[in-house]
Amino acid sequence: MTLGSRTDQALSPQRALALAVAIEVHNASRFLEWSHRLLAFDLEVAAFFHGLVEEEHAHAKELAELYAKVFGGTPDFPMHALPQRLQEYSRAVSAIAGHFLIVEPRSVRALLGIALQIERFTRDFYTDLVKRTEDPAQAAVFLRLAEYEAEHERAFERQLAVLPDDAKKSKSGAAPDDLN
Repeated sequence: MTLGSRTDQALSPQRALALAVAIEVHNASRFLEWSHRLLAFDLEVAAFFHGLVEEEHAHAKELAELYAKVFGGTPDFPMHALPQRLQEYSRAVSAIAGHFLIVEPRSVRALLGIALQIERFTRDFYTDLVKRTEDPAQAAVFLRLAEYEAEHERAFERQLAVLPDDAKKSKSGAAPDDLN
């Protein structure tokens, strides 16, 4: 897996686990922001994102506990050093940053698509860690997290499949011009 200009093959097991915690914290942060931005469009979609926030925090906590058990201390991975691809997904949201509230299906579709890419990246990251981890207990944690991320992917795909194409009204019943 490529992490910007270097590969994660260069990451030590300790750095890889710290990065896994940072990725989960990053994803939770993005999904929390997006859940708030989606409130004007659809409460169900906003709640869906908010539910994922709780799951991402639970993943981060589990990984931090594993880190403490294996390496001692707390993981320290600078958020500015996250993989370039992950940062690019987050920057893609700037294309819909004209207003804080998201009220048009096309913007929601774009946001869900970006979130789907983030989940795929994260699943691929964990899948790669499973292959590289020599400790069976750690590999089992990474495998379980990869499976969770795959479930998240399917959930995003379902959300995209049921998203209305009508840009005139959001599911909240408000016309986009009423909320700007």
